[in-house]
Amino acid sequence: MLAGRVPYKSCVMSEVLPDQPIRPGNGSDLSGRRVLIHGMGRSGLATADLLTHHKIRFGFYDDQEILNYRALSSKIRWPEVEVHFREISGETLQRYDLVITSPGVPAHSPMLMAMKKAGLKVISEIELASGFAKAPVVAVTGTNGKTTTCTMAQLLLSKAGRKAVVTGNIGYPFTTAVMDDAPDFFVVEVSSFQLHHVDRFAPQFAVITGFAPNHLDWHGDLDDYFSSKMNVTRNMGSDHVVIFPVGQTRIHEALSRCPARQITFGPGGDVSLDGRSAEITARTREGKKVSYVRLETLASQLGYDYRNVSECLLAVTALACALDLPASTVEAMLTSFVPLKHRIEVVRNMGGVMFVNDSKATSVDATAFALGKQSRPVVLMLGGRDKGLCFAELLPASQGKVRAVVAFGEAREKIAREIGGELTTHLAVNLDEAVDRACHLAQSGDVVLFSPGCASYDQFKNYEERGDAFRRIVNEL
Repeated sequence: MLAGRVPYKSCVMSEVLPDQPIRPGNGSDLSGRRVLIHGMGRSGLATADLLTHHKIRFGFYDDQEILNYRALSSKIRWPEVEVHFREISGETLQRYDLVITSPGVPAHSPMLMAMKKAGLKVISEIELASGFAKAPVVAVTGTNGKTTTCTMAQLLLSKAGRKAVVTGNIGYPFTTAVMDDAPDFFVVEVSSFQLHHVDRFAPQFAVITGFAPNHLDWHGDLDDYFSSKMNVTRNMGSDHVVIFPVGQTRIHEALSRCPARQITFGPGGDVSLDGRSAEITARTREGKKVSYVRLETLASQLGYDYRNVSECLLAVTALACALDLPASTVEAMLTSFVPLKHRIEVVRNMGGVMFVNDSKATSVDATAFALGKQSRPVVLMLGGRDKGLCFAELLPASQGKVRAVVAFGEAREKIAREIGGELTTHLAVNLDEAVDRACHLAQSGDVVLFSPGCASYDQFKNYEERGDAFRRIVNEL
């Protein structure tokens, strides 16, 4: 339906679902090789289960000693597995051919660098799993909106009558998913951590939701973060499709030599949304814009504000166009979609004040996005563990919108230094104190926006636990 920057080739369902299963790629290359798994968390254990299933020899290394580790998996034949904690000698490393690293291991960690120096190739769990995938892969990456986009994509394919499994960084390891019955599609959320260590990973479809500074504490600098994200396209061919926002010049330039068909979304892109008419339009192969979905006719059937997920919606609509799916499939997806928790989620209205939980906003760009969706004065709650980002980048999105900021957690002093000169900023040690302070600052007609712009690990184990705590505190007011 849409024109790409390469000669048009329709990607109808029958073409991406061949009669014969897709033959495993690099996974089959591991026969007879000795593998070392770096990290004994969820990803590492799932990797071990897959290697055990295929009778591939492996060992474990973890920076921390883990007690009773044999109870972590009943599938692994532990007596046959070497396990190393805290240190591993160069002589021992020479017994291995390959390292599969977990996403929680920083790219520049001393042990990982030592493994590379010893001549071991390092790949990620995503790279390993892709070699055993017997169905087309829709890989979704980007700074924000990955999980919502994956959820919508899975629902879209379901409405088209296809079985799609959502896996990857979303919490269900890709290495586990490829051991189950083969679906029609794998929808794989891939993080920059996972993409940093790929070699042959080549999804049939890549959806890039956008790019903004994030995870600089892990990557070291912005260039490494960006290049890791763009690894999702490094092996794509002319029969593949990459979808990305039209306004992201850096992505466009990085794709200048990518042979995959390119579909853009956003204002002026191949798929766009007219805010006044609430109409999604799509560009045909002849370059003509045509009406695709009229959202105003669906508004009464939606239990949410589609504008809060408009970017994800456009990305998935572009995927629908790449698959030549009719507008009715997109409409069916929209009316069945349930917004995910902790993403611009209205928790409560009290005394004319709306409390919004956006705990998933773990970057400055995500907080700026949430601010852009607000039409009322905002008391903004920021804080947590700093990821090496600049909070002053929030100032443009805050102009004329933010009444006050409540900064909490480990990053509170840094937040105050970087934006306190422009925005009235109050400090709080923990979340309970921050909510209490925000309540006293908010006036009738305001929004208390909990959009931390930081990681949660200073006081919580993840953003979900942090968001649940916010909802509980608010509902107890």
